[in-house]
Amino acid sequence: MTFNNLKKNSFVVNPKFKKLNSIPKKKLMIITCMDTRINPYDIFNLKLGDAHILRNAGGKVTSDILRSIIISYKLLQINTIYLMQHTQCGLMTFKKKDFVKLISENSKPAFYDGNMWINKGKKHLDKKKLLIAKNMSWYSFGNLNNSINNDLKSIRSNLLIPKSIKIFGFIYHVESGKLLYVNKT
Repeated sequence: MTFNNLKKNSFVVNPKFKKLNSIPKKKLMIITCMDTRINPYDIFNLKLGDAHILRNAGGKVTSDILRSIIISYKLLQINTIYLMQHTQCGLMTFKKKDFVKLISENSKPAFYDGNMWINKGKKHLDKKKLLIAKNMSWYSFGNLNNSINNDLKSIRSNLLIPKSIKIFGFIYHVESGKLLYVNKT
């Protein structure tokens, strides 16, 4: 859909939305990756309005994800969390130091040669960008099982998240479409 189509249709009200509530019907939150191969509605057989869906690079549990969990349970009645990460995740393809260098060299998109990320075009180290990038958390990881288990522990160990909330971990295999149950905390 082009921007002009979006602009033209921006005042069209979809009747489905009028019937929806901000409280998810299934009292469920799903945390997953922003990867375009992942459709949590299809994977978990959900409809719009059934769950809160939180997405970021890697489906990682960050301070903002924790903030959203706390708001969702306290104000919007969720009682179950599914954390789903996946195989072939881009966050497993780099280390922080390498990404910091990539982002500090130029503003053009990098490409992956199957082994490493490479910048296109001229490389010029921008010290301001380098400092900003060094101070950010990129959440890259090398082992998927460790990643999901550590993130499950981060949710469960947060004192602001009650023990009564059920938390389940899953790994989605993008190659086959299979969903592997990992852990309930």
